[in-house]
Amino acid sequence: MMKIKLSLLALALCLAGCVGPAPDGYPALPDNRDYTASYDRVWAAVFAVASRNGPLQSAHKAQGEIVTQPFKLAHGELTENVLKRYAYPPPTALATWSDGRAVVTFDLMPHDGVTNVRARAKISGFENNIAQSWIDWPTRGTLEQLALTRIAQALAAPAKR
Repeated sequence: MMKIKLSLLALALCLAGCVGPAPDGYPALPDNRDYTASYDRVWAAVFAVASRNGPLQSAHKAQGEIVTQPFKLAHGELTENVLKRYAYPPPTALATWSDGRAVVTFDLMPHDGVTNVRARAKISGFENNIAQSWIDWPTRGTLEQLALTRIAQALAAPAKR
């Protein structure tokens, strides 16, 4: 009986060592960009890009902030692979992921004839094996870069009449 307890303890220690705390300072892509356009034009472009994934949670033009509602990144068997494109896996043992979602916050700040836009994504996965809850994944900056690129493309497109 003692051998079984020691074996289980050794296994637990091994697994704990394999999934220790995540290192500080995950590398991420830059999350902001300057656009040489008026605040109103940039606001309209950010609003359009942010609205692509559904209704917005909030949009405050005077404060320069737009927040999306949580939107689906993935569902089903490939959820973990999709989440890994956008974020670093959290330190969890025996996790299985059934859903992925994101909320993106855009902060706009005009300065010196340009408008700076910062995109911040909060990415989470639903762990459906042990925790049975939404768990945050540290962002890689990929989703933010995609949004910033789409804003640049919207600003470069000819105005609709």
